[in-house]
Amino acid sequence: MKYIKGWYLPDSDTHFENYIEDGGYQTIHRETILRYIKMKKPELKNCIDIGSHIGFWSKDFTNTFKHTYAFDPIPQVRECYVKNITNNNYTLYPYALGREESKKMFLYNPEETGNTHANDKGNLDVTVKTLDSFALEDIDYIKIDAEGYEIEALIGAKKLIERCRPFIHIEAKKKVMVKQNISMNDITDYFESINYEQVLSVKSELLYAPK
Repeated sequence: MKYIKGWYLPDSDTHFENYIEDGGYQTIHRETILRYIKMKKPELKNCIDIGSHIGFWSKDFTNTFKHTYAFDPIPQVRECYVKNITNNNYTLYPYALGREESKKMFLYNPEETGNTHANDKGNLDVTVKTLDSFALEDIDYIKIDAEGYEIEALIGAKKLIERCRPFIHIEAKKKVMVKQNISMNDITDYFESINYEQVLSVKSELLYAPK
């Protein structure tokens, strides 16, 4: 791994290296979303970071929430995560999340590790679990960056969402959605089905809350 401006990255990753050299990655996105959540709910408990990567978001989460439950199936980025997150109030799981437990192939891109996604012709064998299987409690916020697999992960968190009614934050990049054959209508329909509404957007980062 390599160390660039305060962050450990996989040696092969050149995509995020450019962002860090330019002063950070999604800093304004994180600050805006967390400011809104803290304004609406000052006493925060626990959060979930799905697609935690090297910890860009988790570093702020571990300073904001009592405990962060992080999920990422890629060994190379998990190794960097534990170096980047200096607080010890987190649990890091080596799984992808979906609507049911299974094994899936993911396409791992060493030069752009954040672009790893489910693909039948992939090169990484991944264990998929449901979020409900972990029986996590007191969850106030879920962030999901799963490269088009966001709704699948949320379907597998049905009981948790009903129990905790957390803020839910997803990344909805158009090029990723097209690749996974997902539309904004699919996302809107899902959140309407659980009685949530969009309360904030920061570029492709969308925040939803119970109505």
